[in-house]
Order: sequence, then structure tokens, then C-alpha cells
Amino acid sequence: MMIGVKDQNDKRDAWHHGGWIAKIIIWVVLIVLMFFLPNIVITIYETLSKFGSGFFLFVQVILLLDFTYRWNDAWVEKDEQKWYIALLSVSVVCYLATYSFSGVLFMWFNPSGHDCGLNVFFIVMTMILAFAFAVVALHPQVNGSLLPASVISVYCAYLCYSGLSSSSKPLLEEGEVESGKDDKKESEARPVTYSYTFFHLTFALASMYSAMLLTGWTSSTSDSSELIDVGWTSVWVRICTEWATAALYIWTLLAPLILPDREF
Repeated sequence: MMIGVKDQNDKRDAWHHGGWIAKIIIWVVLIVLMFFLPNIVITIYETLSKFGSGFFLFVQVILLLDFTYRWNDAWVEKDEQKWYIALLSVSVVCYLATYSFSGVLFMWFNPSGHDCGLNVFFIVMTMILAFAFAVVALHPQVNGSLLPASVISVYCAYLCYSGLSSSSKPLLEEGEVESGKDDKKESEARPVTYSYTFFHLTFALASMYSAMLLTGWTSSTSDSSELIDVGWTSVWVRICTEWATAALYIWTLLAPLILPDREF
């Protein structure tokens, strides 16, 4: 319904920002109807949610990469020594945090007397990726920077922790409501400040992701309601997300060299 909304004179703009009573009523009705749907419908939604959740994690990675590059560019454009020092300081802190946290993960998820080879592999791979980010970003032929590499390293370390903890642990819009507009100003169409389509798509994918978390990606290892997002499916989803993040970041660095005729 919100595809193609370009300006605030579109009637659908009012639907997006207003009608909250009707929206709440529809929301309650839909929740009640969920209890009367046949199991096949829930099964189909379960399957779609697995793919939708993966796409949601991919969108998160893209947004993080965009944020780190914008942050780096904003400080570099100031072209002052204090901002270069700030860039270096934040980068060093992030790398120290990455490797310190990796050491903590060794203590938590590789206890003595236990065979935790897979856990060790995940942690070591995270440390190798963090080092590789810095090497590639600082290569003379690559137009990279240490700040994005360090931030992505911290994020990968967090994903590693999140994945490992899923295998052993016990156990989301902000809009303006425009009203009182003069009809004489209808000809002065103001463009919307963000994509309504992308907004609703993101929240739909986030709902799918939440459903997967609450059900342990439909493969929980325990019937206890206290165990949420636990199981090897959850582990591999996060580890694969970490590796996809690493691959996407390396691609952003190498793409200008591999495809010099393209603009990035």
C-alpha cells in the first residue's frame, strides 16, 4: 500500500502517520485470528520467516557498514589533527576490545577438561578476521581506513559471543502526525523524508526475526519456556552472519580494485 509514496500530498501519507485507533483494532483482530488459522498457514509463515530473518540480518549488516563509512568520512573531512587522533584512538580502543573480548570468550566457552574444538575454531576465526580487516584496509592499493575495520571487528566479536552463548546459555518508528494543513498549499508537495516501503518492509522482517528468536529458529533443544533462542540453529545463524559481515566488508574494500570502471 505504501509503494511509490513520493510526497506528503499523497493520501497514503495520512494512512501512514494517522489512523492509530483503526490500526490498533486491526492489530488486535489479527492476533485473535492467528489462533483460528490452520497449522499449514503457520508452517508456511515459519518457512518464510527463516528467509525473512536472514534478509533482516543482512540489512543490519549493510546499515552498519554504511554507518561506519559515514562516521569515518565525517571525521576525515574535518581535516584536522585532533580528528585524526580521534580516529586512531577509537580504532585502537575497538581493536583492544575485540581481542580482549576474544580472550574472555576462550575462558567462557573453552573450559579445561572439555572438548570444545568448534568453539575454539569460531573464536580463532574471529580473531583472524579482525586482523585481516586491518591488513586489507591499510594496504597501499586499497582506499580503506582503520576505523571501519575496527568497528566491524567489534561487531564480529559480538556475533561470535552471541552465537556461542546460544549453544550453552541456560536458559523496535518514530513519525510525525501532520494536521491542519491549508488546502491552498496542496500544490506545494513536500517530499517524504524516508521511504515508507523500506520502513514497513524492515519492520515486517524484524517481526519474522523476533518470531525465530522466540522459537529458537523452530528447533529449540528444550521444551522449557525459559530457554529462548537456544540451539545449534541459532549458533550457525549468528556465525554465518558474522562471516557474511566479514565477506561484505572485504568486498567493499576490494570492489573498486576488481571493478575499476564502476563507481562505489
